[in-house]
Amino acid sequence: MRKLFSLIAGILIFSGLPVLGWGIYDVSGFIHNPYRLAYVIMMTVLSVLGVLFVPNDCRGKGTGTQPLKKHNLSLLLLQIVPPLIILFGPLFDHRGIAMFSHSNTIRGVGLILTLLGYLLMNLCVFSLGRQFSVEETLSNNHQLFFIFFSSRRRHTRYLGITAFIGGIPLIFNTWI
Repeated sequence: MRKLFSLIAGILIFSGLPVLGWGIYDVSGFIHNPYRLAYVIMMTVLSVLGVLFVPNDCRGKGTGTQPLKKHNLSLLLLQIVPPLIILFGPLFDHRGIAMFSHSNTIRGVGLILTLLGYLLMNLCVFSLGRQFSVEETLSNNHQLFFIFFSSRRRHTRYLGITAFIGGIPLIFNTWI
């Protein structure tokens, strides 16, 4: 039941919010651009794959002995900022506000950046398995995991989140 809820929430947030931001009465105008349509299809497929293959056993509280309180603000911002970007990006695109040039190159770069960011942040969750938690904690048996180039960058998941969130406005050709 939890996986079904995650799937529905993912599709509504990542595929439904952009259509709502664009304008629910102009869905044909939204899907007229192949990059916007590709984004909705991509996010729907990735939501399904994420529910099927990414473990969510420890997505709640951390299991460590010392929770890090300063992390609460970043968690709050990660819950508020992405949905606002996903909602306002298409709104600005439809209304022509804060736009880049009318070239589709920026939209293509945004689509690739969003895809790579999504894959990277979920690869981290998949790799960590049961040790993954959204709450940062320090534990006695703490181990570092190195994924791809993370031996040089410790916060690979944050890099993925940044690429994912940074690519979405580009898909909608806005610099918000």
